[in-house]
Amino acid sequence: MLDRLTMPFSNWSIEPGKAEGALGYFARLVDNEGHDSMRVYSKWIEVNGRNIVPSSLLEVVCGLPISDDRRQRLAHATPVDRNGWYWLGGQRF
Repeated sequence: MLDRLTMPFSNWSIEPGKAEGALGYFARLVDNEGHDSMRVYSKWIEVNGRNIVPSSLLEVVCGLPISDDRRQRLAHATPVDRNGWYWLGGQRF
């Protein structure tokens, strides 16, 4: 059972936009919480707020009780560093 008191956000009903990555979605969730700073909020939920890394934010938002479809869309639109390459939208850069 989920404990809303230990979840990083109190409301995650906002839909990710088309082709919106974890960074944008995270920023909108922070704004929805009424906070002005992603960095301060990140530090508060024990995510590295000094260096905001999209893959770290992806882990945070994918840990929320959101649908698998949302998780897949966010993962598809978030750049992730793997073995010296960045993957975005199923493409390697």
